[in-house]
Amino acid sequence: MNIDLSRFKVVYGDKVLNAISLQGVEFDGEWEKHKENVINKPKFIAILAINEDGNVIEIHDESWMFQFIPIVQK
Repeated sequence: MNIDLSRFKVVYGDKVLNAISLQGVEFDGEWEKHKENVINKPKFIAILAINEDGNVIEIHDESWMFQFIPIVQK
């Protein structure tokens, strides 16, 4: 899975990074229960981002640890 997130900043802990893409999503529970719900929240996600040194990094953690903010240009 590769979803473009380049129009977003990602807040992770005390860092604000430029997001590149969503690399992976993991859900808890059984697939049958997952299919019954219209909206499911992932347990873990993995994203690619650019850190403060300009290097590409991957962060894999629980989804509640991330906040995505759209980049608004004028």
